[in-house]
Amino acid sequence: MAAVSGWAVVAVMAAAEVSANSGKRATVDEGELPLYRTATVKLLRRYFRASIELGRLPVPLGKSAGMMRAKCSSHRLSSFENTMILVCDVERCVKQLDVFEQTLVGRIAMQEYTMEEAAGAMRCNEKTVRRRYPEALDKLTAMLLVRGLLERV
Repeated sequence: MAAVSGWAVVAVMAAAEVSANSGKRATVDEGELPLYRTATVKLLRRYFRASIELGRLPVPLGKSAGMMRAKCSSHRLSSFENTMILVCDVERCVKQLDVFEQTLVGRIAMQEYTMEEAAGAMRCNEKTVRRRYPEALDKLTAMLLVRGLLERV
């Protein structure tokens, strides 16, 4: 039996959740996920700024936030309700990643650490970060696509 990657399991679970809720079957093609990494990072940075504007600490940072390295922006979402919905939806997806993946996404995508800096801060091998970060982004991308938070190209 072939091994199933982690993102595929998450994509199937998310698709089952969506189809149970809407009666439609959503599919995510493994080959197209890397095409969405940039859009996923942009959405995560938007989520990061929106969370802080709402006075919430983004999920991956939790209690170990330390110094915030995010850039400030004057960009605002259209309303408080839209901002809250975005934050809650992205938060729900991020919470489905394991703790290590959440930390990676928080450090690299949201706080804009380099992979080398993230490896040092997390006290792990740089090769591990270089391998696991794209995997975590792909898992998250699959969830965001299935939930409709990212538009398909």
